[in-house]
Formats: sequence, C-alpha cells, structure tokens
Amino acid sequence: MQPSSSTPDVRTVGTPHALVQWLFGLAILSSCSLIMAMDFADPDLWGHVQYGREILATGTIPRTATWTFTSVGTPWINHENLAELAMAAAYDNIGILGLTFGKLLIGWALIGTLWWNARSQGVHPFVTALICLTVACMLKFHWHYRPQIIGYLMYAIMAVCLNQSMRPKESQSIRFEWLLALIPLAAVWANTHGSFVAGICVSAAFLGIQAITVLASNWRSATNLRDLPWKTVFGLLGVASSVWMATLFNPYGMDLHLWLLNALEVPRPEIEDWEATPLLSASPEVIGFWVVITSMLFVVSNTSLKDWAKWIVLALVIWQSATHIRHLPLLAITWASWFSTDLNTVWESFRDDVRQRLATIKSQSISPNVRWNSKLPTALTSIFLSLWLVAVGCLLWPKIRTLNVPHSRYPVQAFRFLAENRLEGRTVVTFNWAQYAIGFFAHEQLNSTVGIDGRFRTCYPQEVIDVYFDFFFGENYEGKRYRSQNSEPISKDRALTFHDPELFVISRLQQPTLSTMNDHSEDWVRIYQDELAEIWGRRDFLASQYSDVMLASSENANRPETANGVTPWPAFLDNSQNPTEPDSEQTATAILSNDNIRHRAMKSSNEITMSTT
Repeated sequence: MQPSSSTPDVRTVGTPHALVQWLFGLAILSSCSLIMAMDFADPDLWGHVQYGREILATGTIPRTATWTFTSVGTPWINHENLAELAMAAAYDNIGILGLTFGKLLIGWALIGTLWWNARSQGVHPFVTALICLTVACMLKFHWHYRPQIIGYLMYAIMAVCLNQSMRPKESQSIRFEWLLALIPLAAVWANTHGSFVAGICVSAAFLGIQAITVLASNWRSATNLRDLPWKTVFGLLGVASSVWMATLFNPYGMDLHLWLLNALEVPRPEIEDWEATPLLSASPEVIGFWVVITSMLFVVSNTSLKDWAKWIVLALVIWQSATHIRHLPLLAITWASWFSTDLNTVWESFRDDVRQRLATIKSQSISPNVRWNSKLPTALTSIFLSLWLVAVGCLLWPKIRTLNVPHSRYPVQAFRFLAENRLEGRTVVTFNWAQYAIGFFAHEQLNSTVGIDGRFRTCYPQEVIDVYFDFFFGENYEGKRYRSQNSEPISKDRALTFHDPELFVISRLQQPTLSTMNDHSEDWVRIYQDELAEIWGRRDFLASQYSDVMLASSENANRPETANGVTPWPAFLDNSQNPTEPDSEQTATAILSNDNIRHRAMKSSNEITMSTT
C-alpha cells in the first residue's frame, strides 16, 4: 500500500475546535515539563551562581583560576559566562523561583519549538505529542540546573532553523532567512555553553552536504559549469563559515576553540557523562534511544530516502550517542526536528491500513480523512484537557516552589560546623561537593580555597587532577583512568602534602579516602563526623590556630546528625539550621532515579562517580 502524503489532508469536517488544539498542546507541554522537572540541586549550581555574581560585582571576567590553592595563576577558559550571569541575576533578583522558573521556561521553549516545528508542517497532534514526550524522557536524565540546558535549547533552535530552511516556498528552493538566524545564535551560544561545538559541526555538515546535493541534482541538466547554481552553493558555504566566525565573539577569541579542541582529544574515563550508553538498560533515556532507532527503521521501510544531509548527520549523531551517553539529548532533538513529517507518514500509513482492515471486517466504509477525535464533543474534550492541565500543575508546583539540598548527598551539617567554628584554610573537598564549598565559603566569608572542583580541565592542569583522582580512587582502582605523562606514579598519599593543605572534607562513602586519612592519623586528626561526611585537620595547623576545636575533636567526631531530610538551596548557615524531611517517598525516589546516570551517590567501594561543568 502506498503511504499518503507527508502533509496530512486537513479537512474542516470533524476538525477539533481551536481551543481544544491549544489545550492539547498545553497539556503535552506541561506533561513534558513534569517529566523533566526535579526539585534538588546539582553539584555545580553553587559555583555557577557564584561565578556569575563575581562578574556582576566586578564587571570583569577572571582570566585565571579562582577559589583554588593548587592552580593559582592557571588560565581559566570559562565557556559558560553568559549562562552564569543569567543564573546569578535570576537568583539575586527573584530568589529560588528565578532558578526553578528559569529552568521551566527553558524546557517550555525547547519543547514548544519542537511542537511548533512539527505542527507547522502539518504533523498530526497525536504524532507530535508522542515525539515531544519521547524527547522529554530522553532529556530528563540530563536536565539539571546547569548551563547545558541552554545549550540544548540552542541546539533545538538550530536544528529547527536548518529544517525550516529546506522547506520550499514559492520560488525559493532554500529559505536563507532561516539560515541567517544561525549566525547570531552561534555568537550567543559560544558564550553560554561549550556545546556550541556540536552546533558548529552539525550545521557545517548539514550545509556542506546540502551544497553537494544541490550541485549533484543540477549536474546533468547544466550545459556548462556556469549553469550550476553557484549562488546557492556559495550561500550555503558562506552561512556555514559565518556561523563558525560568529563563535569567535567571546572573551577568549580563538583560544576558546583551541582549548575545546584539546579538551575533546583527551579521554575522560573517570567522568560518567562520557561513558558509552548502556544500550541494554531499561532507563527512560535508553528506551528513548531504541524508540528513535525503531521509528527510523519504519521510516526507511515506508518512505523513499531523500534529504541526504539529514540522514548522514543523524547517523553521525546516533554513533556519538551510542559512544557517549551525554549526547542522547542531541539525538532526541535532531530526530524530533528533522523527521517529524516522515514519522507522520508512517503514522498515516498505519492508520489508513487499520481503517481499511476494519472496514473490510465490518463491511462498511470509513473515511480515511476524518480526524482522530471527530466524534468526541468539543466541550467534553476541553473539560478533560483542562482537568489534565490542573492535575499536571498540582504535581509540577512542588518541584518549582523550592529547590532542595538533600542531606543524603551533600554535607550540609559538616559545612555548618566549618562556619560555626570559623574553620578556614586550604581545603580539599570531595569532588562533587567542591562547588558547594566555594559558594558556602563566599557566603560565610571564610578565607578558604579548594584543591580541585567541578570546573575540571577548564582551570586545572591534568597533573593536579591526577593527584586528587589518585586520592579519591585509591591505588587499587580497577576502572579506567587517564593520567598525564608528566604526572608522578599513582600515590594515594600525595594529596595530603600537595600544596600544603590544611583541611579535608571527605565522603564516608569513599573508602579509599577514609583509609588514607586513617593511615596518616599521626599527622591528621578527625575533628568532625556524621553519617555522610568527615572533616580532618592537620595537627600542627589546628594546634596553632584552632586548639579548642582540636581538644573537642573526640566529641565532634561522633556527632548524631543523620543524612536524612532536606534543606532549601543554597543550604548556607542561615538556612541550614532546621532541616526538613522530604515531602514524600516520591522525592527520595526521584533523587535516586535521577542519580543513576550522572550523579549517583558515590559508592562504598573504590568506584566513585564524577560530574564536571
């Protein structure tokens, strides 16, 4: 059976009222927002807000590493300046709602862009809804309070612009007004998140292949080279070049690109974001991956292969998504932006086939062009969708009204102990807590710095990273590691003397670090302990400046605080006094389910999970 046209035959008979279509769209948009929502803080959120505040306060962008005692003077290439400025301004002017609603609005903009793109091409609302819900499920695991979510929005806008540019209009075979929009987009993107590199690569590949396609399609009909559509070809290549040049408008110029190129060449086996996708997992994002693959197989079997630029780029994105789990959201957005009409064709073919079979069975003719809800009264549909919106709103509001810091993941009480005793100095903090520490030190005006934090290679040399990863992972770690050729042999003890640290805040879930500290108890004393964290101080440092704390170390080392409850973000001293219990078991379950890919609690063995900016 021949599939119907990719653009459905929309008739007035049985067409839902405009209000119903709007309500349905809002219901899907809200449902996607609920899927992507979370009410707990990301490990790097404190750092992002603090760095943005410092730029707002000083009016300058730091060129060297800040808040560190191990990398003083090291160049800092921060590819997230604009996003951090926005995060700081949102929190300082609106508070928690500035962050939570900002994240919600970015999600709405992304899903709304995909919805509009599909519906503008005549894709059925039901098909559009399934596409958007699939994208939401594939974004959920990576939809944290980080600049990367703005990068995903930029990627979606780019993909839609590329798609819309290839929709012929009147005498235009390529609509360059859509392509020109990519140039300012690239300039903003390059100052917001490093994912602009993906945008450059995808747009360049797309436009380059499209230029080759234009030449190939006109080659036989041209009598000489002058007859070929060179204006169109050079226009496409000119846009691709202009997009790249627009990204040079950043505080670092070409240095940003050179740093990113170097960073991408260096493996990150310790960072879970860069691991291969566990294709046999039953997580929502992996199920979404297989939905994309299966749906494209149906498209191939029901439609003729055209738009080679889209197919080739999609194949590259699928490959990258299979080898690096952090690229799954890019696959979802690419699939939704470019292949919604093809998916609609598959849907129409399936629908028409079912209707014909039913007509044969019932011996009656059913018009294939009557809309899906033709017999459902508009009023009843509107009531149902309104109730749907109310229900989703009630579930979504608790995730927007507050942003929690779970005590099971963050050392809220340990940091409170530091502030109450004015313990300050060169402090080594467990990797995923270090940017919380930076924000805490700044707010409590503690004269403290950290050894390493989630900014990772943006401001820390690999040799410094190796010292602390040796400490965190231990000498018997069996997993993959990347170490600099200039680093000394693996030593779990070197961090205790590297740049003369004075305090350690470590996780009790990291056995290698606990073992190392206990092995050196003649030089280091544990001055605080609860269920999650321990604080250790160098004996001579404490004896000279904090003798009272050292004398009370045996009492503080066995505090009764538990790792239960949550504290509203930012969990500084003035709002960490009275932790509250999670609203329900669902909150705790949501924390664990969202941790399973990127921010799982650090394990009790030698294995730990790292997250980076």
